[in-house]
Amino acid sequence: MINQSRLRLNWIKHIQRRPLSNNFYWLANGNPSGYQKWNFMNASQLDEEYTSQLTVVYKMDTLIALVSSS
Repeated sequence: MINQSRLRLNWIKHIQRRPLSNNFYWLANGNPSGYQKWNFMNASQLDEEYTSQLTVVYKMDTLIALVSSS
């Protein structure tokens, strides 16, 4: 989309905001907010590893781009 516009891409940042429990809940129930409803699954070490693996393949849940006019 940026390439087709007259904007110039300055940078892109990938961020993982939700823990693995959110994805499991979504798969099981077809709805988001699993990180709140299944918070018993939230563990910092698990979430750090989950985010680390997503980072390798650029599959995080949030994408932020800074663009400017040409």
